[in-house]
Amino acid sequence: MDSSGSRDLELLLLAVQQGVLSNKQVEECLRDWEEKHRDSPDSWAISSVAISKGFVTEQRLEELSKRANDPSLTALRFDVVMNCPKCRESQTLRADAALKHPKCPKCDGSLRFQKQSGNTTLQATSRTVPEDVRQAMLDPKSRFAKYVLIAKLGVGGMGEVWRAWDTVLHRSVALKFPRTTGADEIRRLYLEAQGAGSLNHPNVASIYEIAEAEGRHYIAMQYIQGKTADMQVKGPPAAPLKDIIRWVRDAALGVHYAHEAGVIHRDLKPANMMIDVDGRVYVMDFGLAKLTGGEGSATVSGAILGTPAFMPPEQAAANAGQVDRRSDIYSLGATLYVLASGRRPFDGDSATEILVQILTTEPPMLRQVMPGAPWELEAILARAMARHREGRYQTAKEFAADLDRFLANEPVEARRQTLTHRFVRKAKKNAGLLVTAIVVLALATAAGIFYVRSTRIPDAAPAGPDRLKEWAVIFPKLTRSLAVETFDPATAGPLMAKMDASFPEQRQGIDLLLDREFKDVLRMLDDMPRSAWLESAERVRRYRAWLAFTKKPTESADRILAYRGTISLTVQVSPYAEVRGPIVDAIPPEERLTPFMRKDLEILDGALELVHPELGTRPVKLPPLRNGSSITIEGNMKDPQSIKISEGP
Repeated sequence: MDSSGSRDLELLLLAVQQGVLSNKQVEECLRDWEEKHRDSPDSWAISSVAISKGFVTEQRLEELSKRANDPSLTALRFDVVMNCPKCRESQTLRADAALKHPKCPKCDGSLRFQKQSGNTTLQATSRTVPEDVRQAMLDPKSRFAKYVLIAKLGVGGMGEVWRAWDTVLHRSVALKFPRTTGADEIRRLYLEAQGAGSLNHPNVASIYEIAEAEGRHYIAMQYIQGKTADMQVKGPPAAPLKDIIRWVRDAALGVHYAHEAGVIHRDLKPANMMIDVDGRVYVMDFGLAKLTGGEGSATVSGAILGTPAFMPPEQAAANAGQVDRRSDIYSLGATLYVLASGRRPFDGDSATEILVQILTTEPPMLRQVMPGAPWELEAILARAMARHREGRYQTAKEFAADLDRFLANEPVEARRQTLTHRFVRKAKKNAGLLVTAIVVLALATAAGIFYVRSTRIPDAAPAGPDRLKEWAVIFPKLTRSLAVETFDPATAGPLMAKMDASFPEQRQGIDLLLDREFKDVLRMLDDMPRSAWLESAERVRRYRAWLAFTKKPTESADRILAYRGTISLTVQVSPYAEVRGPIVDAIPPEERLTPFMRKDLEILDGALELVHPELGTRPVKLPPLRNGSSITIEGNMKDPQSIKISEGP
């Protein structure tokens, strides 16, 4: 084989490298090429064999040939195992040498491509491949772009994650596929790549690439062999408290690095912290990140994003403009609170109930749910989870430093909760606004006589209406009255007016919720089978009322509500005729000639006509049509009086 043949083989090997072909497929091509073209090898390219067998298209090979000299590709050497039919001796040769009619060094016989039992003919000898990867490579269905899918790691609301093998760089990766390819999901996928792709920190999971292949968007990230923090803490054995604190400290250092790079995570929680087998912590999942550097941000003002149980008040109130690095510090504190105590700071039967608690109450102190907790740890968490941002640690690095001091048995900067602070918290939680203001004012004055510290928890808000509390009362009522299944226009109308008048900054968040509800309604209407349209009419009318109230398009609901069912129609007249009318307009004219018989014709208003080119048109007056009925028309076109209509069940 000449140099062009060698280049042709290299093209197939590049296809293997990029995951387009498997080793097994190239082996089959080599054997077929040898059997059919051994006597005239230069007359037929090996790549043509792959194309003829349907393994790859000519267009795909042309695309690969453009990358053949790409210096960024890892050079791989492939060897071929050949056998001698005479002495059965095996020889391992470079793939290009194997195509030049090699001779057996032992008996001078011709070596042939023959697959040995238990081995593969084509072998990549440049690097070792794990056994599970090698096995997965044998299944063409496991191939995706340049990756080999090994095992599914998990499935969540955003999609699924696979452990995969990068055949170019020879490393394990985690591949994330969005559940759907809607604009929101793809936006978040690219946002995650933007948020974490530029970060290089030992406590932040690396992003390798984001791309689209075979019609699917995906993100390739660092594969971490370990468990999420919420799983790790369960053991066995149960994680010691100091290990848990160290995890959160290290995570805080990674988060501080992200903050300095202009990235706010906004969804920190135990499930987004991975602990590897060596105990190293990685912060993951920047899919809700807010980029503070400018145009890269995909944040929507007014949207409630994140996991409710770990949200600070400003995030629960959907005030996107107030969410900053201190919001992540609150979430880190809530994460440590949960991992240490096994209890969430706020809990409820629904996300709305949790959000209302965050907006209106204080979480229990750590030692209320974990009696043996050190007061220093309680003080650190109280400061990290302060209701007002100004009372928290101002950077994640400060939070990590205080945790470091605790681990080293040194004095912490966070102050112990005094009786004054505890009384204030209790008053704020249980008393009315006026009583709370009086108590706070008196106690704050008394406390000021004894000491003033720059790190003290801020005093309560001054007397007067608390907008967050007022909105926390309105919000669950409004969302319930606007939900499709509990839609109540009499309640929703006044509440919407109240929101527009007193809380205009919340309008965009509610509009986003309505848009998501609209997508769900539209999907339910579009996915509803026609056989269920009639029995679902009451529900569709409710959907239609919701669509009209929210000023959304109603066409899908109108189409279903206009539906009256189907009939079966049989027409047998002589000599023959074409059936015309709204009920059959969707059928091609050549299929409307008698004898005519159709089932499942949708009931539509309008007369039916029988048309003959010489005998003219015979109008047919149909009886009132009922869903499921059968109509039969019989007679002679020459005698209109003979045309009869009968109706069956």
